[in-house]
Amino acid sequence: MVISNKINYQRNLAILLPTAYLIIVLLTSFLFSPVVKLILMTVGLYYIIKISSVILNPPRKNFFNNTSKFIFFFFIWPGIDTNVLEQKGDKLPKSYLLNGLSCMLLALAMVIVFCFGTINKELLGWVGIIPFFLFFHFGLSQVIFYYSRLIGLNTNNPFNNPFLANSLTDFWSKRWNQPYVEMNKLYFTPLLSNAIRSKQKVFIVIFLISGVLHELALSYPVNSGYGLPMIYFLIQLIVILLLRKFNFLQYSRITTWLTIFVPLPLLFHEDFRNEFIIKFYNFLTNL
Repeated sequence: MVISNKINYQRNLAILLPTAYLIIVLLTSFLFSPVVKLILMTVGLYYIIKISSVILNPPRKNFFNNTSKFIFFFFIWPGIDTNVLEQKGDKLPKSYLLNGLSCMLLALAMVIVFCFGTINKELLGWVGIIPFFLFFHFGLSQVIFYYSRLIGLNTNNPFNNPFLANSLTDFWSKRWNQPYVEMNKLYFTPLLSNAIRSKQKVFIVIFLISGVLHELALSYPVNSGYGLPMIYFLIQLIVILLLRKFNFLQYSRITTWLTIFVPLPLLFHEDFRNEFIIKFYNFLTNL
């Protein structure tokens, strides 16, 4: 009974923290600029869910023994699985570090070119996104991955060669944004499984949650474009389910990349691009 009460308390607290955070941020949104809203709904919400996941999946007692690893895990490493502290991971070749740094430098070079070049506004709204992905997703994430293994964490690559994906399931589940996959596995899935017994239904709800989270990150900050990110993830979900059902082109890279890239204007909609991408380059140009 005591154990059951403790589990219920942990589950309720893990649900309460993100819920309370969202309510407070949404009720006070009139106080914040679009940039602050973006930070609150990405970095802020992520850390609240990370803490909630640790509450839901308590680590072993030696979790706090190594201060440097603990600080690295909580404040630098993007994943939420505390098991990375339990076993020592093998060191990585320096190519991971060099590739990451190269992507970061290339991203900075592209920003300079975009600032001082003459690029059509509409085109800049799209190509201007590329340096952000290069710097954070393919650059900084690999540098952090390299150093996480260097200090002995048993981590997995946050962005595991996504361009090698041979299916949508492979892309979303095993290659793209693995910290988010961990969040689904360790936070959302256990909570949903208590109410939903069907694994496929849990899978569907996870995609719907992805849509909601991207609404909060991409539509809420500009107070526009609501529904478009959700439609993007509905398209991903529908195509995955159809390919599974009919086993038609399920492992086709052409199908995979068409499904990911063609609907992208729904995800990074015009109002988001104008508010953040265009204004970012205008700000740098006017310095």
